[in-house]
Amino acid sequence: CLSDWSSDVCSSDLVNKVILTGWLARDPYVRTLPSGVTVTNLSLVTTEVFRDRNTNQLRESSDYHQVACWRGLGEVASKYLHRGDPCFIEGKARTHSYDKDGVKRYSTEVVADSLVLLGNRQAEGEPVAAEENRGPVSGVNKVMLVGRLGRDPELRTMENGTTMLHFSLATTERSE
Repeated sequence: CLSDWSSDVCSSDLVNKVILTGWLARDPYVRTLPSGVTVTNLSLVTTEVFRDRNTNQLRESSDYHQVACWRGLGEVASKYLHRGDPCFIEGKARTHSYDKDGVKRYSTEVVADSLVLLGNRQAEGEPVAAEENRGPVSGVNKVMLVGRLGRDPELRTMENGTTMLHFSLATTERSE
């Protein structure tokens, strides 16, 4: 269906995949919904090292990702993960909208499909410092999306002269 870039994307080819390797910013938060289903929420930090164009100095930038682990996966996360622990998460991006003070706002989270614990568990009672626990794990923040444009792309020029292409992309998941 992608014989050339101008053709439509087949709905069966839409992709929504998120891969994150990082550290927990806080302990997992477990809640049980009225339906009895449990969900564990994680805040995962990924870090990117880059060279500043103006100063040529190495800089570090961190992103915080909200992750939802449902049912059994959430139980594993809540039992074995703690603030500062490294882990690998693979899942899908989900965006929700809500109204706050009459303004429509959006929130994106990762719904985890799989979770891999990385590194050794810390002994009970020892203080946890995320910066000190990183060890050899390097942060990964990778998102793969194939979908349909929601509106025409908009090319913007920032104050520093950098150009940025802004667009919205829709992916669809079909349940069988």
